[in-house]
Parts: sequence; C-alpha cells; structure tokens
Amino acid sequence: MRSRLRARAASTRADRRSGSILRQTGGATSVEFSLLCLPFILILLSILQYFSFHVMRSTLSDALYQSAASPETALLLGQKEAYKNILCAQTIFSQTCLDTLKLEMQPLANVPTSATPITGTIFDPGSTNDVLLLRSSSSVINILPMFPTLTVKASVVFRRPTP
Repeated sequence: MRSRLRARAASTRADRRSGSILRQTGGATSVEFSLLCLPFILILLSILQYFSFHVMRSTLSDALYQSAASPETALLLGQKEAYKNILCAQTIFSQTCLDTLKLEMQPLANVPTSATPITGTIFDPGSTNDVLLLRSSSSVINILPMFPTLTVKASVVFRRPTP
C-alpha cells in the first residue's frame, strides 16, 4: 500500500512540475516587449524622418518666397555662394543645406519646356524687369539608413526689380 502511495505521490509531483513550467509567466512580459520594441522604435524614427522632410521643405520654400518678395543683394548680383549661405541660414538643418543645396536661377524665357533636373550649374541673374525662375533642391538628414535619402525641391518665379 505504501509503495502505491509513494508511486502516486511521485507521479503527482511530476505532473505538478511539468504543469508549472507551462504555467510560468515570469518571462512573458520580456518576450512581448522585445517583439514590440523594434517595430515601435522604427515607427517613431519613421515619423521623425517624415517630420524632418516636411519641415525642411516648408522652410526652404518659405525662404525662396521671401527672396522673391524682396530679393537679396547677393541674389541680384548673381553671387551664388553668398545667396546659398543666406538661404541655408533660414532653414532648420542649415549644415545639411549648405552641404547638399543646389541652386539654379535663369530668365524664364531660357527655361526649357521639358522637365529638367536641378543640377545647380546655371545661375544667371538676368537684367532689369526679367522674369526669373529660381529653383533649389537639397537632401534631408537621413535618420533611417535603410530608407533612401529624401530630396526636397522648391521653386519660385519672380520679376527682377528695377534698381
């Protein structure tokens, strides 16, 4: 009889041990957190990248519109590097702007009708009362290296004022 009770007790202890392993939840939170942590961080970084793109686009566009409303002396004299410094000082990521900004300006009559990329080679201030096209493009800070580098473009058409 005692041997039966001992066998039954041993079997019950074994059942409890195996069942308790399946019922343990001590590491479940850690596993769930590790599964959700990486996608959550990627979503946050994607939002930050999206935000930086839109902020750079709006500040570059606003700077060009301000230049069209009241052109700077460097712009009217055709001093590309001086105007580039003025323009990038108005953007939020000024060092990235200085490193990657491409500027083009030419009379509207000289602009081809087909789509052309902004190369930054032409900077013609034109003459008095010319209608000028001012175009710019710049890269945005790349927060997520797995995404391609985003490029912001802005353009404005304005009439060169009389001196």
